[in-house]
Amino acid sequence: MKKIMVLAVLLVSSLVAAQSKKTVLDYWKVVGNKINVSEYAADLKNDYIAYSGGWEGGGEFAIWRRKNGIDLIGDSSYGCGPGCFISRVKFVEPRGTKFVDVTQKMLPGMVFPAADNPSLSPALEQKILAVYNRKTGEKYTTEQMSYYLKFPRLGTTITIQSGEFSDSDVVLGYYKFNGTGFVFELAK
Repeated sequence: MKKIMVLAVLLVSSLVAAQSKKTVLDYWKVVGNKINVSEYAADLKNDYIAYSGGWEGGGEFAIWRRKNGIDLIGDSSYGCGPGCFISRVKFVEPRGTKFVDVTQKMLPGMVFPAADNPSLSPALEQKILAVYNRKTGEKYTTEQMSYYLKFPRLGTTITIQSGEFSDSDVVLGYYKFNGTGFVFELAK
């Protein structure tokens, strides 16, 4: 009888936990950057939303499920705008009824001179530039190269890419999710 009670309690607590688990759409409705968004497509199974709007480029919204049970929610957009290249990224985590910005803690080697507009630290930028020049055969300087963060639809690794916002863009590095945050790795 005692075993049946324990199993019943475990089953009920599992069902409650499953019902309270937020989906990517739940978070999108509350913290998604929907300014100028004209359409979006949600992949609930993979905790991912792709969106587009009144600019050339796109955006992505995703959840990384951490080991500690606190979801990490990311929003990234890239494209052309005034001055042409824009890249924006933001990470938040729920704390009670509020969402706390944790962007600057999440991406080692990135600096954030203006709110959620990231740039690589000078040391990391030189390493990324070397990868870009090796992969393309170019001899770019840091001023000539642009890059953006691409969230994964499948998996948990963010890529740093350069190009025209397509699947054929040059991959320069990775932010690999380790269950709590991200670890940087240069592309080979």
